[in-house]
Amino acid sequence: MHGVTINHITAELLAGARALSLADRHHFELNLSDLLDKSTQHKRNWLLNVVAARQRFERQQANFEGDQSLSTANSKLIKWMTTIQDEPPSEFPQPYPSQCPIP
Repeated sequence: MHGVTINHITAELLAGARALSLADRHHFELNLSDLLDKSTQHKRNWLLNVVAARQRFERQQANFEGDQSLSTANSKLIKWMTTIQDEPPSEFPQPYPSQCPIP
């Protein structure tokens, strides 16, 4: 199976579909025996598709978490701006003294 081994396929099947988007879970409709009965090209394509689906899901999760953090920071900034406080929230980085203008 040049580059694609039974161990790779078995590992992906054991990892399961839980770390995939709903749209990609169809890759796990076959059991190991049925998948191993497929052609070498089919198994290679299956493995490449599953690996790509996992990577895509990880990127989507990272983007979602980044968006959540940004949204929280934006909310705090907007709240601070609308309450006209003298000091920014502690979550915002403070400039170094060398970056502050001299009065």
